[in-house]
Amino acid sequence: WGPSPATLNSPNDKNSTTYSLYCCGDGELTCFNYDKPQQEPELLIKKNCTEISWKPDYSCAAVGYDDGSISFFNKKFESCGKTIFMLKKPVECLAWHPDSTVTDLNFSHFRDYLAVSTTTSIITVIDTSSMTEMLNKQEVNQDTSQNFYKVIANLSGHSDRIYSLAWSPHISGYLVSGSADQTAQVWKIETQEILATYTGHFGGVQSVMWSPMDHNFIFSGSADWSLRIWKYSDQKVVLPSAESVTNKNKLKKLSKKSIAAEETNGKVELNHSKGLPTDKSNENTTGVILKAKEKDKKRGKKVVPYLPNYRKKINDKETMLKSCLELAKQVKGFETSQTIFGSKDVISNILEEERDTHWNQGQLMMAVEMSLWDNKLKEMITKAMETQSLTDFMVSLAPNLSMKFWREVCEAYANQLIQEDNPVKAASYLLSLHKIHAAIQLLMHAKFYKEAYVLAKCKLDTDDDIFQEIHKEWLAAVSRSGSFEEAALCLIANGEFSEAARMLARRQDAATLATAARLANMDKNQELSDSLIEELLNLQLSKFDYEGCKKILEEFSNLEYRLIQVEAHQEVKKKLDEAHEMNFVDSWLEGNSSYGLVDQLKKKFEVMEITAQDFSSFYRKLEEATYPSG
Repeated sequence: WGPSPATLNSPNDKNSTTYSLYCCGDGELTCFNYDKPQQEPELLIKKNCTEISWKPDYSCAAVGYDDGSISFFNKKFESCGKTIFMLKKPVECLAWHPDSTVTDLNFSHFRDYLAVSTTTSIITVIDTSSMTEMLNKQEVNQDTSQNFYKVIANLSGHSDRIYSLAWSPHISGYLVSGSADQTAQVWKIETQEILATYTGHFGGVQSVMWSPMDHNFIFSGSADWSLRIWKYSDQKVVLPSAESVTNKNKLKKLSKKSIAAEETNGKVELNHSKGLPTDKSNENTTGVILKAKEKDKKRGKKVVPYLPNYRKKINDKETMLKSCLELAKQVKGFETSQTIFGSKDVISNILEEERDTHWNQGQLMMAVEMSLWDNKLKEMITKAMETQSLTDFMVSLAPNLSMKFWREVCEAYANQLIQEDNPVKAASYLLSLHKIHAAIQLLMHAKFYKEAYVLAKCKLDTDDDIFQEIHKEWLAAVSRSGSFEEAALCLIANGEFSEAARMLARRQDAATLATAARLANMDKNQELSDSLIEELLNLQLSKFDYEGCKKILEEFSNLEYRLIQVEAHQEVKKKLDEAHEMNFVDSWLEGNSSYGLVDQLKKKFEVMEITAQDFSSFYRKLEEATYPSG
């Protein structure tokens, strides 16, 4: 919830609600008018939006995007302050610190702190005091060079992405985080230390919240379908590793306590610390399992009777004797017996009653099987279609009635599977009806883009319009999730090499930048290729990777002039590593050192066969080059 934007409240509408509901979904930020719930929500941001959080005093809203940037808006939802581009991964969660907590006598010292989590395992805490002061004074600062924020802390304690953050309303500077590594961590921001770790979940912790009544209680909701309430003072500090998370997934179905199963030859022992059988018990474990299987075979599977109601009747002695007399009268021709020995109509009524019983008890298979006995299959399948209770078995029987009816059943079953969140199986039934485009659209809607693309490749011509649609939606989805390499593949498949290079360039590592430069070069985009190589060289120089720089310059000869810079950088680094004098650099810069950098470089250039004319040309180009900072 937050203040209604200026676009929702007209100046003449005095009865408008002060607050509106803001929602992020599919990259869009929308706003719902509380006074008009039937009205379509207003679209505030069209794409790339992942999260929004209003400051507790509603003076400012922070909006996160899938490229890691964070923008700020005032009460009227007008842009304010400076956008933060520090983070490189999609923003997962934003959380503002309360204006004050129970322990504060006045405003909290941390009231302008914003906690941010992305798809990485790091939590970033930002101080936005400068921007909030500007908003309180109602000033509009056009100086984009001024920073309105400073990073207070980068918290590392999780091994996977952080889904949820929550500040304590009781103690200033206390933060709880929920992560995909199945833990919740409690932090003290002032010292950047972990106070407690909750490890009671068996799935990613997707939501966390402090108790509004007790500072010691925390609520956590997880993908393991549980809501846990726990005291952080009872928890120990645990730093999970990626390996421990993998093991936890494999072992979560095992008991937490030691289990002993006695047998004639020995015992089955489980190690409490690992939850795995010890070596000495493996043979006994196998024996226990085999013996249990043998007992199951001897016991046999319980058979559900097809005619339970009729069976109850004949088990009653008085009813059975009465049926004997009725049957005798029928044989003599006096009247019809109301048993299975009666007429077809009587038997049909008995079967109808039994089918209804099976249906109400969820025994659909038996009800369908019995419908074959008296030719009521179509009525039974039609009933299943109306109640969305179709099964594979029913669909397989439908062709016995007609192909037209089978097609109707297949389409109804596909719609039922969609409602049951089983799109892949639904697509299979649509394909059996030759509804290829509908099956592809269904897979795309369920975000199975790879499967949709492969299906289209196998079934359709390469010039079909749906390929463009798949590429567009697939690209948008993987870009939002930070899968830049997969996004680049989509762009390359569509012939957009330069765009693929720009997408890969969002990863700041040498191998990715080199690949991006090669793609730009293949697209004959020399300007982009040179820019990426310049960035790559700066990165490698900052890491003193001189051999890597030389290999890149051999491949991209148009930037050969940078070789002089690389050699000079390497020579200076070598001399600094060898120097033992504390004031060597000062002496060298003042001309009091016998070391001659120019002489050393000339010797190298002579070996490299670089002429004085080439040197002058290279030097002019170097003056326009950019250099790594620090």
